[in-house]
Amino acid sequence: MESKNFDYKKLKKILDKENISVEQLAKLTGKTKKAVRPWLNGTTIPHKSSLEKILKVLHITEESISKDGISMKSMQYEVISETLDYLFSYFLPFFAYFSKNNEDYQIKQRMNRLNTLSKLHDDSIQYRSSKLLFDKKITLDKQLFSIIEQIKDYVEQEQFPWEDMKEISEDMIYALALEKIREKDENIDSYSLYRQTCITSIQLIEESFKKSTTLLRMLGERTMTDYSNELLYDNQALLDKHIVDSHMGIVANMFLSNKKLMNDIFVNELDKYCYFSEYYLQMYERNKSDSSATNLPIPSDEFVIYLKWKIYNISDEEYAKLMLESIDRKILSKFDFDDDINTIIIAIFDSLIPLMIYESRLVCLAYIKGHKLDYSLELLCIFEELPIQWTKREGKRN
Repeated sequence: MESKNFDYKKLKKILDKENISVEQLAKLTGKTKKAVRPWLNGTTIPHKSSLEKILKVLHITEESISKDGISMKSMQYEVISETLDYLFSYFLPFFAYFSKNNEDYQIKQRMNRLNTLSKLHDDSIQYRSSKLLFDKKITLDKQLFSIIEQIKDYVEQEQFPWEDMKEISEDMIYALALEKIREKDENIDSYSLYRQTCITSIQLIEESFKKSTTLLRMLGERTMTDYSNELLYDNQALLDKHIVDSHMGIVANMFLSNKKLMNDIFVNELDKYCYFSEYYLQMYERNKSDSSATNLPIPSDEFVIYLKWKIYNISDEEYAKLMLESIDRKILSKFDFDDDINTIIIAIFDSLIPLMIYESRLVCLAYIKGHKLDYSLELLCIFEELPIQWTKREGKRN
């Protein structure tokens, strides 16, 4: 804002309206009272930098203290802002309060009826409602109904531009909602957003399998990776397969770009989504055998063993044997006898990821106790170095 356009009378009017004193303005702008007071009687004009500071600390527009007056764009913005403020400060909170009261009232009434029936049937069960529930039903009084009817009559007039106003109001609410969402989520780190997106895709894959008997049968027959002739005559199954494959592509790309996310999902979430896990394993095995296909990312070969154990019901003993032999082979092939055990753990950390899963670790630990002579000293030392809380949990289970 240019200093020559400054209107001190407008600024003084804003300060009076907001009950902001000269002292407060001086403190907000980082100036002395002696410097600020002349701004408000027209004796001196604030420097351009001071004007920008005033606009910032008072949250006002340039037009609001400018001699040039308020532009149409600014006026429109202020009207929209004022309308939205009214909507969200008064109307919506009121109707939310009305709805919550009536909802709580209905819950309390139902609990009372259930308690009455329990007494009649000598049932010992008694339901206790929260003290936060409202006891009295709130009704919209005649005055409010009258106001609503007046608004309705006004809007239903023939000359009222209903379609245009509906579009404008939707745009206003959408813009505000978008702004609120951004404000609410601005502190969410990118990793959390990536993780949430990944989980959503996995859930959609899981749901697509659950609702399609065709896809479930194909998954069991291990033909999901092919587009069979059957799908050509089953439009819904074909659509479900497109959804599965599209979201599988999203998940695979996210795993490729973020190894931490992949390890997190494999360790903490995979057991919840059996159909996704089985299809992911099938795609991984198919792509691995096809030299022209892109390999799906996976934390380690040992996690393939883990998935086969969970999906194909390999016995615990066979699983532990395969897992420990795989890890031991990597130790013996990559390290010398005098390597530090912590160096080994760090170097083969991806191979140890399945052991972070409680059930997997217990099975392997139980097996290795009876077969200590079959494995290297380094592998035995790794189990000794596992986190203390794992040992404590294992002890409690026994």
